[in-house]
Amino acid sequence: GCVAISVIFQANVVLHFYLIAEALGFGVPVIFYFALIPVSLFIMMVPISINGIGVREQTFIVLFGTFGVPASSAISLAWIALAFVLVQAVAGGVVFALRRKKAGPA
Repeated sequence: GCVAISVIFQANVVLHFYLIAEALGFGVPVIFYFALIPVSLFIMMVPISINGIGVREQTFIVLFGTFGVPASSAISLAWIALAFVLVQAVAGGVVFALRRKKAGPA
């Protein structure tokens, strides 16, 4: 059961990047995202920058560049995906703070 949930979650992450890339007009077939995105996420885990900033952009430039995607579009994908993560984190933080405030001191 846990493996199935994990596969579904990872497919959701890949589809998230795919939909952003399609909105930017990449034109790369969806099947390739199932190889490119996990590789890029793995590379971003290397602790050489804060939150993978810089590494993410360069990885996308190299990987998507093999499909003829311009560097500016690859950077746009990286920044938009990062923006989504940050917006979700802020929203989650606000919800957490409001729920904690209602509960009162522990």
